[in-house]
Amino acid sequence: MNLEIVLNMQYINLLVTSEIDMEPLQVYKTYHSLWKIEESFRLTKSYLDARPVYLQKKETIYGHFLICYLSLFLLRVLEIKCFKNKINSYDLINFMRDFRVVNKGDNTYINISRDQAINEKIKKLVGFSNLDALYLNKAEVDNFFQNCMLLDT
Repeated sequence: MNLEIVLNMQYINLLVTSEIDMEPLQVYKTYHSLWKIEESFRLTKSYLDARPVYLQKKETIYGHFLICYLSLFLLRVLEIKCFKNKINSYDLINFMRDFRVVNKGDNTYINISRDQAINEKIKKLVGFSNLDALYLNKAEVDNFFQNCMLLDT
């Protein structure tokens, strides 16, 4: 094959399907959305610790997977509803795992989070200007939760 032809075809996708009644664009959109399902399985297995399962009783196994799937659901709600797909699930998980504040006991908190890059992303998207401040007061910490609306009004 000519090199020029190969270079011109490098961005072409070929999909073979048995769905002869579907429009080509619908086939493409359906295929393209499969990556989100695959990512959900990857998240559930790797980040939400769905596997391996060292449980014996059927009820505890069901409970374990219920918690994993509820966690995935809440993660997707945050990703899609709160952050409008502008921050991915992996960054959200890393932010939640890393964000730490220590109560000094006098209604002030010390922010001991390490990953400031993720904090910057969330700070820009949500508008919390003091998210990466070293010292936070109780009103500022409470404000984080009060300003997180799940649904548009």
